[in-house]
Amino acid sequence: MDIEEFFNHNKQIKHNALSKTIPDEFLLWENSPEVCRSFFNWIRQDSDTGSLKLDITSDISEVVAELSRAEFLAIPHRTDNSQGWRSIVLHGLCSIMTEAPYNYVNLGIVDNTAKETWTDASKFFPKTVAWIKENIPFKQFSRIRVMVLDPGGYIMPHQDIQRSFLGGGLNVAFTNPPGTEFAVEDNGLIPWEPGDIRMINIGKLHSVRNLGNQPRIHMLVYPPLMEEWTLESMQLVCRSYIKMKGNEND
Repeated sequence: MDIEEFFNHNKQIKHNALSKTIPDEFLLWENSPEVCRSFFNWIRQDSDTGSLKLDITSDISEVVAELSRAEFLAIPHRTDNSQGWRSIVLHGLCSIMTEAPYNYVNLGIVDNTAKETWTDASKFFPKTVAWIKENIPFKQFSRIRVMVLDPGGYIMPHQDIQRSFLGGGLNVAFTNPPGTEFAVEDNGLIPWEPGDIRMINIGKLHSVRNLGNQPRIHMLVYPPLMEEWTLESMQLVCRSYIKMKGNEND
């Protein structure tokens, strides 16, 4: 799909206009871990939500300063469907392996025993690493990547899986300068603010562009397994969805 057409279409739509009302069966989610998990799974798979802002607040000022000083270290990422999109891997196979591990297994570069860990680049971002450990609701991590979109850059409309799904990881906005836009298929533009931590529907077409004059710096954080969504982190997602639906009625 043409990127201009994609953005023009979604600019006419309120963000999360398709997100569903919470079914009655989940109203007592706080009283039962089983109901909480079912509610969590419904949010991710069946709510038709374009993005969900998690109810987390934190001070990002030191992280923004640290990332802004060193964003030039980021290397080109997925140049086949983007321009000006760059990445630094802080946790993964190594700092320059910006794709999912299975890609490198399939190429024969690593085998299935390769472990993801804090990379050599992470030592240059101590404030960022400390912030991640304090604020991201996972006990363990898979890939953690700083993602830079340069002025004039774009990511073409694409979907990561073939079904509606809110997740795999979390998208954190450290800078989101004027002129940057993130559209989700039939879900409008995401109203990003610096400090937002969002789950994104990666099963819907989505696209990003930077029409401004400053780099956009976000971070993608993934847990290693579904089981790493602890009861506490699932409760956070449930609270965040309820808060989103409540704000719609304000």
